[in-house]
Amino acid sequence: MPNKFNYRAISATLLLLVSLSEPAASAPSVTLCAERPWLSAIMIEQLKKNTGIAITVQTAPWLRCIYALQNGQADGAFKASFKADRLNYSVYPMANGKLDVDRRMATESYHLYRLKGSRLGWDGKSLNNLDGKIGAQAGFSIVEFLTSLGAQVDSGAHSAETNLRMLLRGRFAAVALQTQEGDSLLNGEFSEIERVEPALVEKPYFLVFSRRFFAEHADLANELWNGVAKVRESPEYMKAMHDNK
Repeated sequence: MPNKFNYRAISATLLLLVSLSEPAASAPSVTLCAERPWLSAIMIEQLKKNTGIAITVQTAPWLRCIYALQNGQADGAFKASFKADRLNYSVYPMANGKLDVDRRMATESYHLYRLKGSRLGWDGKSLNNLDGKIGAQAGFSIVEFLTSLGAQVDSGAHSAETNLRMLLRGRFAAVALQTQEGDSLLNGEFSEIERVEPALVEKPYFLVFSRRFFAEHADLANELWNGVAKVRESPEYMKAMHDNK
């Protein structure tokens, strides 16, 4: 008499083989937007290595990054200084109801840049001999600060290079740039431009997440914020940043 197949046993075996052949659950993934990701590339790479989280970085002008946060096209963005109106669409790291500066990405400054020979000055409280507009990048927080000083600000340009070219052409009396980026450009085409001391402002900058992403993945957001703090204080990161100055 022929043997009868045990269909239940065969089915169970097939299901086991299929489950073993399936790849393991993929690592968590996050899409971030940044205007100048190369400035923080070292931190992001170490963050990916330390957390195992798949991080994709999109490059776009800062206003587009804000739009991406507002419309679900990006999970987060960096580097953002704190502005109260940004709480309408983004979430900063908090501790006891206050901004948690211990989990910042970096502390950075803004400086004014002028043509060599210009008499324009800044004494830490007021602008002196300002004859014309100050250029600043669209969507950057320094615009409000300059306006509070009584300066006329043109924030129509998205890039630091465009603002510096307009300074060279006499369109601006000065431009306000994040110091790290501004200093990196003061050669070649822009060698006739110099930095004005002291700094306009110095403030912490953060990785922020969209409100929608944070509502669904608060634990993941906090893991990344905690990871940022660890990377920032690590000997490897500090050495890498020193070597890349």
